[in-house]
Formats: sequence, structure tokens, C-alpha cells
Amino acid sequence: MSRSPLIASGQPFRLGAWTVEPELSRLEHEGGEGHRLEPKVMAVLVELSSHAGEVLSKQALLDTVWADTFVADGVLLRSISELRRVLGDDAKAPRFIETIPKRGYRLIAPVEAISQAASSELATPVEPEPMSASVTSSESASLLASSEALASSGPSSDTTPATVPISVRSARWLAAVVVLAAVAIVVYALRPATPGAVVEAEDSGARDLSRAETFQASVDAAANANAIELYKQALEDDSSSATAYAGLAMAYVDGVSRFGLGWQWIDPAVEAGQQAVALAPELAVTHRALGLAQELAWRYQRAQNALERAVELDPEAYPAWHELGRVLVRRGLLEEGVRALRRALDGLDDSAALHADLAHAYYLLGEDARATIEVERSLELEPYSTSAWMVRARIALAAGEVVATRDLLRSFLAVMPEHVGALELAALVELMAGDEAAAVALSRRAVEASFRPSYAHLHLAALTSGEERESLIVALEQRVVWDLDRGSESYLPVTLIAGIAALRGEDERLYEALNQAARAGLADSRRLRYEPPFARLESDARFRAWRDDIAARAGEMRRRLGAL
Repeated sequence: MSRSPLIASGQPFRLGAWTVEPELSRLEHEGGEGHRLEPKVMAVLVELSSHAGEVLSKQALLDTVWADTFVADGVLLRSISELRRVLGDDAKAPRFIETIPKRGYRLIAPVEAISQAASSELATPVEPEPMSASVTSSESASLLASSEALASSGPSSDTTPATVPISVRSARWLAAVVVLAAVAIVVYALRPATPGAVVEAEDSGARDLSRAETFQASVDAAANANAIELYKQALEDDSSSATAYAGLAMAYVDGVSRFGLGWQWIDPAVEAGQQAVALAPELAVTHRALGLAQELAWRYQRAQNALERAVELDPEAYPAWHELGRVLVRRGLLEEGVRALRRALDGLDDSAALHADLAHAYYLLGEDARATIEVERSLELEPYSTSAWMVRARIALAAGEVVATRDLLRSFLAVMPEHVGALELAALVELMAGDEAAAVALSRRAVEASFRPSYAHLHLAALTSGEERESLIVALEQRVVWDLDRGSESYLPVTLIAGIAALRGEDERLYEALNQAARAGLADSRRLRYEPPFARLESDARFRAWRDDIAARAGEMRRRLGAL
């Protein structure tokens, strides 16, 4: 693959009507418009420009620009989005950066290396402007007088004999020139900025932002904490940075969902996402950040709205397509969810998480064979893809393979001992296998590891009695109501309300909650039949009719998706 050594060396070059100065992280349009880029964003532009006309894979760009750090491809996609925004490019009709589906990116604008001479002219400091006319004649006279006084003071007493004497006249001229030059420099420095000029501001904010993105793309809690702090520092330097607010929102989301930050950071994530959108509603990344935060808050309709806007602004924002598909599935809109997830495959076919989410959607549709194919693809890409393992276990459980499911979950928990979903499902499987003590122990571990209400709380309530049982039910109900009062649109809280009603024998409330859960997106009725509070309902005609209705809806969606 050919590479332009001049452009790759960091020398300025022309990109269409833009002059690119890599060492200054600056672009300047021939019309006078200027922009500063974050260092990594500039590095992406330089790499594309040094291979102009060639297709560079995402992995090649990641390996070059983030050579010393393991990062996810989301950081590259954000850099491409930022370049398009600055260059005024359009992903649908590109003039600069073209996306080649499933292959990578190609720079299609003309690139021209700037000669060394022209490059030197770019770097040459501008001559100071003449002294402003606002300096009055009396001020000039005063300055000249001061210079003459300085000159007439003669050489200092510690001048050595070897010093060559200069005449008083020469000294006066020299002093006058020094003073006038100093005044001219001050006046030049204080002049009004030329409209459209790039302001050479302190770029610590840009450095913090670039470092934050590198940390955020890493895969451990310490890196996530560093990313959050660096985004905050970037916002201290520039409180109007929509990119920093978006990054902060996504770092909070990662912290809560992956690294145990706790529920108290959900609202700050939403607030940061809202601020990002308010500052830059034209950027897909800000809507994506808000969508992720709203998803974390279980406000799925609002998450869907934000993510739909993100892919409308940038149809090639494949992570946003992935997240939109996931949200649609969680809302029970399985047909639309599968379509969005398959759209994401155009750019993220190597994403283990995407294949796992697609597997989950197929499982909910009752397409276990297709779900298994996607599970295997996910595990091929990432052997301990947590989502893929969970779908595999659910498929085995739905097939009645209790022993196989238990073996799967025990293997998984040996590696991921605090995974709440695996602990919950393992407790259910142990109960089905007749080991109530193991089920209670696993449920307690799940409750301790989770900051949110879950099926594990129902397991414990169903497997205990007396005051402990009532205490568990009251605490669970209070937390569920709290989630609903905060605008939760997830089926889980209302499903838990149904479970509480089942434990208390409140049948009318039970079916009211189940119907509400189905409207909110509950689609996994196959698992629900095994959950302790609902298992006794298998002989109830109303419960069977409710499950059959969900299965019928899934079947209809499955038929409509037959073409896929």
C-alpha cells in the first residue's frame, strides 16, 4: 500500500480548499475559516490523506493512530464524524471521506503536498503591524525622551576595559529602536483578531479530550475513571464543548453498566447527554450519547427517539444502529430491532456484542437455530462475550436442558463470578434441578451485586417465609415504584410488580401488571414460566392464554422477517 512520505512526515498539505497543518492540529480554509482538531482526529486525517484514494480498514487506522492502546472502534467512528463536521462533509454524498461498507474508509478529495518553501512561508511569523495611530504624539515624545535618558546614562560601572565603547549618538538610536520595537510588539499583540482567523488558544482541553477518549475505549474500571476525570477537565477548559459532554455521558454509561459506578450516576449521564445535544444538535454523536444515557435510565422511548435522530444525521453511525436495535428489542419491537441490528452489521460485522444482541432478538422470536448461529459467531470473536453466553444458556433452558444449562452457567461464573444476569439464571436452574439451598445462595449473591431490582429479588422472596419474605417484598416494591416514578419504560419493573402480586395472591393486580409488561416489551415468556412466583400459574388458563398471545405476536413478527 503506497504512502505519501511528505504528508506522513507531518508537513502541511492541501486538502481540497483546506490547508492542513498537522503539527499545529489546525485546518484553514482558503476563505479564512479555521479550526483546531484534537490530536487523534488530526492523526486520522493525516493517515487517510497519506493514502488518498485507497481504502483503509478500520483496524489499519486503529493500529496506526492508537498503536500503543487497545481501543474499541467507536473512538474511530467518532473521529470520522468530527472530521466530516469540520470539513462540511456529508456521509450520504461524501466529498472528502467515503465509507466503504464492511471494508473501511477512503479519502476522495484531492491532496497536494506543499513545497518546503511554501511550508516555510506558512511557518514564518507575521511581521508586526506599524505602531497604532492611537499612540499619541505626546506618548511618542515621552518614549523618545525615555530612550535618550537611557542612552545618556552611559556605560554601567562594571563595564570591562575590553568593552568596545559606542558613541552616545549610536546609543541613543539603539535605545530608541529597542523601545519603539517593544511598543510595536505590544500594540500588535493587542490588535483586534482578524475575522475568521484561528485563535491559538491553550490546547490543554483538546489534549484532555483526546486522552479521555483513549481511556474510555479501554476495558477496565481504572481507565473509565480516568476518562471521566479528563472529560471534566476538558469541560473546565471549554464549557461549550459538546464533544466533551457527549464523551462524559458515555463514560458514565460505561461506568454504571460495566464497572459498578452505581445508580446515582445515571442522572448525571442523562444531564451530560442533554447538554451535548443542546450545544450541538447537528452532531450524531450527541444524540447517540443521550440515547445511551436514556437507555441506561430504562427510558426506552426517549432512547429510541435520540438514537433514531443519530442515524438520521449520520446513516453510517453503525454503533448507533446497534444501540437503536437493542433498544427496539427491549421495547418488544423485535421486527424493527432485527432490521436495525442487521443494518449495523454493514459496519460492525466483527463486533461480538452486536452478534450477541442479534442472537438475543432471534431467541425472543423463537428462532433458536438462527440465534445459535449468532451466538457461535459472537463467541468466535470474543470467547467470553457475556451476552452470548447468556443467550446460549437461555436457549438450552427453553429446550428443557437443565443439566446442560447448569454446566454452562457454572463455567461462565467461574470466569465472571459477579455477573448479575448469570447469577439470576443460575439460581433459577438450581431451583429447577431441586437444589433450593444453591438457588438461595446464588440469588443472595445476585442481589448483593446488583443496584437494581431483578428476578433474584423475586427468587429470594419466593424461597423465604415470614418476616424476611415480607421485608424483601416491601423493599422490592419500593424500589420498583421508584424506578417507575422516574419514568422507567422497561418491562422489568412491571413484571416484578406482577411477581409480587403472584406471591401475595392478588390475581387481578397480577394480570393487570402482566398485560402492562407485555405492552412495555416483555417477550421472554418462555423463561417466565419457570420463575418461582409464576411457576404455579401453569395450570391457570388466563396465564397460558397470556403466554400464547406473546408467542403468537412473536410468530407474526417472525413471518414478516422471513425475507431476512
